[in-house]
Amino acid sequence: MHPSRDRTVAVFDWDDTLCPILAALEVRICALLTKALTYGPVFVVTAAETGWVEIACSLYMPAVHDLLNMSDEIHIVSARSWFERTFGGGGDARRWKLETLGMIASKCFGNRRGWGNHSLISVGDSLAERDACHAAVHVIPETALLAKTLKFIEHPDVGDVLKQVDLAFLSFDNMCAYDDHLDLRISPDHLHSTPF
Repeated sequence: MHPSRDRTVAVFDWDDTLCPILAALEVRICALLTKALTYGPVFVVTAAETGWVEIACSLYMPAVHDLLNMSDEIHIVSARSWFERTFGGGGDARRWKLETLGMIASKCFGNRRGWGNHSLISVGDSLAERDACHAAVHVIPETALLAKTLKFIEHPDVGDVLKQVDLAFLSFDNMCAYDDHLDLRISPDHLHSTPF
């Protein structure tokens, strides 16, 4: 069963998750973001300043840049810039992402009451995204909001990034359909034993 589009929101970390500067990733990233769009809005969240994602894409991944600009359901958010505008500065990447994912959950699911589960899916390489996603579901307790996370390995090499994006693509449908919280982590051992 394919969950309805109004029940799922996907959040992706940018640096070391979607944007190591490699042309080989461009097709895979476009495929993953396009798949995520079939389930609902997509947020690309970075701890970098506003504009970094757009600049990186325009310079190194023009197809991803075109996809980001073509869809009004892909939202690019600088967690740092949003946090500084909202709270007046300070904080660190963990706090920026925690507050940003809470804001995304409230914005996307704050008025959803009633039956059925909703999914907030986070894919990223740091515990900051993972922890922020699991905390964000408690921002609006009246909604059956499920946290579903896929944590990539930290400090990946080029081959690791390709495999992780492929695994995220292959797992995304099952993550969306799973009817409970998920906390998945790719381990280096698992990654290197996976045939691709």
